[in-house]
Amino acid sequence: MAAEKLRSAYTMNRYQLLSPEQKKNIDTRINDLLTPYFRDIIKCDPSPFLQNVKCPVLAITGDKDLQASPTINLAAMDEAFKSGEIKITNSLNYPE
Repeated sequence: MAAEKLRSAYTMNRYQLLSPEQKKNIDTRINDLLTPYFRDIIKCDPSPFLQNVKCPVLAITGDKDLQASPTINLAAMDEAFKSGEIKITNSLNYPE
């Protein structure tokens, strides 16, 4: 069930139109996401841990990061830390 929903989301309901190689790549990614390791990562709320940090933090991310949205993640860190400076650097983590 979860695999079917992810397959649909990844392919915008066009899975049947993909080549066998594309289907294999999508299914490999989906299988990775459904492991206990990734499920634990998704369920984890880091806010309580971040609120206990008492030292300066350097968080580096790029505006083109495909796995962790800098807008969402840095806003959450800013909220958890309640201080400091948040910056997004352009064109990092993106293959040219």
